[in-house]
Amino acid sequence: MSKPKLALYWAASCGGCEIALACHWRYASENAKLGLPEVGLGIIPGYGGTQRLPRIVGLGRALELITTARMIDAAEALRIGLVNAVFPQAELLPHCERVAAEVLSEDTCMTYDYYHQVKRGKTPETAPSYIASDKGGTG
Repeated sequence: MSKPKLALYWAASCGGCEIALACHWRYASENAKLGLPEVGLGIIPGYGGTQRLPRIVGLGRALELITTARMIDAAEALRIGLVNAVFPQAELLPHCERVAAEVLSEDTCMTYDYYHQVKRGKTPETAPSYIASDKGGTG
């Protein structure tokens, strides 16, 4: 992670949604519509959509969204964890600017370290032995 990445949605489908899935934070306006409708076009979602979406919303929800090509509204995206928060459209960009300013005001090296510590501890395969061990102790 060279810099934290933040996405904001007014509408995102196909490549737009997939780019947003690669971001660390995702925010939407109340009127946003999101989805991966590629299957309706006879193609597979690209840019890691089939890998990132299940990591974010879970396997069952991801399969449903991808195989039905269904677009969801911002409220549903928030409920399933696809976005971090939903705002009235006029408040979306100012909120994102505040978040960006907060992140940029922090020590860049520490922000980078926090990100990697959280990501490393997320799954047993990548967690340090003292987190991954089911026997307790330091593994």
